[in-house]
Amino acid sequence: MKVYKTVLPLLLCCTLLCGCGNYLEIEDTFLVSGIAVDKGEKDNFSVTVEIAGTESGEDAPSRKQLILSAEGKSLYAALGNISAAASRKLFLSQTAVVIIGEEAAKDGLLQIIDLAMRDTELRITNSVVVAKDCKAKELLSAPSAGETIKAYEIKNVIKTSAKNFSVTPDVTVYELINAIGNRGIAATLPAFSIEKSEKMQSLAICGTAVFKDDKLKTFLSTSESKLMTMLMGKTEETTLAEKTGDDIINLKVYKCDTDVKPGFKGENPVINISLKLDAGIDELTGKDHVLSAGEHEKIRQRLEEKLKKDIENFVGKLAFETGEDILGFGSRIYKKYPDKWLKFKHKGYLKDITCRVNVKIKFRSTGFVNKA
Repeated sequence: MKVYKTVLPLLLCCTLLCGCGNYLEIEDTFLVSGIAVDKGEKDNFSVTVEIAGTESGEDAPSRKQLILSAEGKSLYAALGNISAAASRKLFLSQTAVVIIGEEAAKDGLLQIIDLAMRDTELRITNSVVVAKDCKAKELLSAPSAGETIKAYEIKNVIKTSAKNFSVTPDVTVYELINAIGNRGIAATLPAFSIEKSEKMQSLAICGTAVFKDDKLKTFLSTSESKLMTMLMGKTEETTLAEKTGDDIINLKVYKCDTDVKPGFKGENPVINISLKLDAGIDELTGKDHVLSAGEHEKIRQRLEEKLKKDIENFVGKLAFETGEDILGFGSRIYKKYPDKWLKFKHKGYLKDITCRVNVKIKFRSTGFVNKA
């Protein structure tokens, strides 16, 4: 017992004196908020990091940003070159977003996301986006009236869009890796661009980047991305603009229940898609902008048919033009019918799948009034 009483205080003293082995003074580090990866010269990676810091003001400290760039044969080399030039270690654990330029995405994602898997600081829960019609580093330096730290602004736009508009789901490094490794579903990422007007520029989601294996293949528009999110069962709230006859209807979707069931008709695969929308009409333009309560049923039926047709056209485009299974039909068939799936796992299997779509809309509110 006396030995324990003597050794324990000594161990505590050693622990306190030694401290943390990888401890660094804050003055010796740069806190990286965002990483942008572009295609550089001579097969190099061009890497840009956004540094989040503070500057003192009269009332309170305010955030500022510092942009640093360098090239290298690998991401590690480029980040090392940035750190060497700045004479500070890059602290990656608070990184919010990894942005991949369009040209770099066409060359492949594996080398880029490999950094997140091997670096102990960079988290696999970081969001990943693709820069469309601009370089990735431009998103970090784009002027706007919003958040000073662009990586945080992009993260906020993703969260707001996913919750209120359901344009495209947030995708983390971990989810991206799983999608690339899954043969029954194609990887997708939110696409960002810089919207320019006469008075200002702003960051905005402009659709979805679609990948073949780990290489960028094409982009979906914003309207197509909304349908994709809906069919994935990831819609929280969204708005849909539908033209039926002479009327243009802005439909506010408060809730969308999606049910996707695989099946077989004989030897042919079938996907049954059922959507139930809890919605309201935000705006109705056309000559019949004031409607009697009895006419709303016709509007509802037209909307159901229009949305059903939109979904069928979208699924057909994926099968016969895009060719990538972003909705995971193959994965669903494999999980339920693994033996039968072996016959359809060949390239272009989407063309062999018959889709049956059923849409039901329940109006929460319509704004309809009785005609006098």
